[in-house]
Amino acid sequence: MAESVAICENILQNASECITLSENGGLSMALSTISARIETKDKERFDKFCENVGLSTSSALNLFVKAVLRENRIPFEISLPDPFYSESNMKFLEESAAAYKAGKVVVKTMDELEAMADE
Repeated sequence: MAESVAICENILQNASECITLSENGGLSMALSTISARIETKDKERFDKFCENVGLSTSSALNLFVKAVLRENRIPFEISLPDPFYSESNMKFLEESAAAYKAGKVVVKTMDELEAMADE
């Protein structure tokens, strides 16, 4: 088994640049370390997932980085929840439905409705 020697130089507090030299003199790509804060339970679950699919955590994160660079985008959708289903709007809709059922129909202009939406 060929052994390799890693020569590392710190370039930032939480990152280092490494050049790996193998016995036959071959050079591999420079490597850097990324440090990220993650909730302990999330990290434990992610580590377990990676183990179950046969990947190291580092390999899984490298796959993510390569996908971002290849596709020039985050490889999954990042979105905010639909505001229609927000807690405040659902409460408003329930109150409106209850008022309608109780015969308390209120007529509002479009401007009044838009002003209410801005609140």
